[in-house]
Amino acid sequence: MLEYSRQEALNTLYTNLNLSTSNLNTICVTSTNENEGKSFVSMYLMRLFAEDGKKILLLDADMRKSRLARKYDIRSREEFCGLTHYLAGQKSISDIIYNTDIPNADMILAGNAPNPVQLLNGQRFGKLMSSLKETYDMVLIDTAPIGIVIDSAIIAKECDGILFILSYGATGLAEAQEAKRQLEMTGTPILGAVLNQVPYKVNSGYYY
Repeated sequence: MLEYSRQEALNTLYTNLNLSTSNLNTICVTSTNENEGKSFVSMYLMRLFAEDGKKILLLDADMRKSRLARKYDIRSREEFCGLTHYLAGQKSISDIIYNTDIPNADMILAGNAPNPVQLLNGQRFGKLMSSLKETYDMVLIDTAPIGIVIDSAIIAKECDGILFILSYGATGLAEAQEAKRQLEMTGTPILGAVLNQVPYKVNSGYYY
């Protein structure tokens, strides 16, 4: 029942996004702190968009602490090229796009950078986003937590909307409000917030 409830919640999120993003094709996914589930949500949405027949790319822009690179266990691959390689002028866009095992879904992984802000503020990031918007129906960007570093605010300026992930029982009200304020300063609409990691409870025969 827990797995079913989680899938239904994510399916509902996808439906709501799909209904509200008819004119949007780039979404910045961020959170207040780390370990709030933004990468998991991003990957699940990627699959749902792809299964719906949309050509989608998931861009891992968390160049400080990528979760996606760990999941795919490619940190030690010498041939791996990511976002940092492109932003530093070392690789072209085609060099950093990887096909996934999901039809219609591609991915760009992050790589590591000592100073992501400097790279993101360069002209190459804007050029990358323009190219991806022309190529894909939807681009999801998994970014570093806005409550820790400013990276996602820079990225959000190049996006059509922001999806804000919050962790139940872990994200404080004051820090969530401050994170929201920083995101609003980008001028990019906040599409909504996802309350993640809500405890699963059974009460009187009903599931919450």
